[in-house]
Amino acid sequence: MSGIESRLKLCALTLLLLSAFAITPAARAFDRHGLDEINSNVTALTETLNTKDIDASLAAAGRLLHPDETPLNTGDGQQTPGAVASSEAERLPVTLSRALLGPILLDLALETGSQGHRELLEASSPWGGEVLVLQSGTATLETVSGALVERGWQDLLSGSNGRFTLRIPLVIAENAMLSIMPDDDLEMATELGAFIINTGELTIADASVAGSSANPRVGDFHPFILTARGGHAAIAGSRFSNLGFDSRPLMSGVSFGASMFASDKSTGIVRDSVFDNVRSVEVTGIDDFTFERNLIDGARGIGLRLERLKNGIIRDNVIVLSGLHGLLAIASTDMDVSGNIVAQSGARGFLGRDGVGHLTIRDNIFLANADQGIWIAGGACIDIRGNGILRNRKDGILVEQSMGTRIAGNLLVRNQGRAFP
Repeated sequence: MSGIESRLKLCALTLLLLSAFAITPAARAFDRHGLDEINSNVTALTETLNTKDIDASLAAAGRLLHPDETPLNTGDGQQTPGAVASSEAERLPVTLSRALLGPILLDLALETGSQGHRELLEASSPWGGEVLVLQSGTATLETVSGALVERGWQDLLSGSNGRFTLRIPLVIAENAMLSIMPDDDLEMATELGAFIINTGELTIADASVAGSSANPRVGDFHPFILTARGGHAAIAGSRFSNLGFDSRPLMSGVSFGASMFASDKSTGIVRDSVFDNVRSVEVTGIDDFTFERNLIDGARGIGLRLERLKNGIIRDNVIVLSGLHGLLAIASTDMDVSGNIVAQSGARGFLGRDGVGHLTIRDNIFLANADQGIWIAGGACIDIRGNGILRNRKDGILVEQSMGTRIAGNLLVRNQGRAFP
């Protein structure tokens, strides 16, 4: 027996044993009164989604799934990222330079591929193919702006008192750290092709980052933030708006990427943040990613896209009104997807395909999505339990060409296709 076959059989046996002893609060019998209560709780949840209040929505979801339980405190108590960086920012010297974008993109293509790079060069052509590089040191937008004034480059990043405009692509090099500080407001000039590539350290805490409303040189260009080539990013309490180079891999808004062959993979932590009118939040090929207590509102494409992610925590997020799927996982493994609300997506609430495995989908709400609530195609060792799957326009749960899938204790109400196969 091969190692893969042994692992799959062990996985299937484990899921069967769990099924025998599982306690599933969502799997409750209800009469007409119970159905009325569920419909009332769904209405209350929908109303909170319209307010864009994460705490209220998560509390309403808790009442829907567990009406007899006392709501838990929704505060996360996490330390704000960037606190260490800000304490060092005034002491470490900052080195800045200008470089050609083409060679940087060639280096980046070793990990992320080259699709969209020609259009990216065109979008940023007002600067003659140049980018601003933070070579070393620990900086804030204030210190970078001051250093640029000393060099006579003040047009590249200008501003003061927390309000800044980035007019040129910015690259954070391997030995550099940039902290976007609390109450900072950074606008990236869409018409000049501004964006941020982070191969070092980036922290964004209680700040705002947005693309400008001006017309781009390339029709569907919007600024973006990409962490790659072993870079690390920590984001908390921040808002991101009008970002994402449409249909270009890893330029879709806020992205994290690495090659499967990379020895030093990028990492990311994103908490308590809002993504408004971005193409997508995208993660490809990295290990150890946490996405917790965020709101993705009106993504133009897929709300949260996860490809070849290992060890992911996707917890207590609200993903609403995505143009395509709310949450997509491709060939991703060892993930906990729990406590999320995925509603009113233009396609499926959750789609896992092409080798997704060792995945737990629990205590989520999949509500009023245009296709299935959950669709698994080509997965193994999937545990789907305790979810509320309601009012989706096709099947509640659809599983195809998969092994070792356990479905238990889910609340399936008023889906327009089958409850589950």
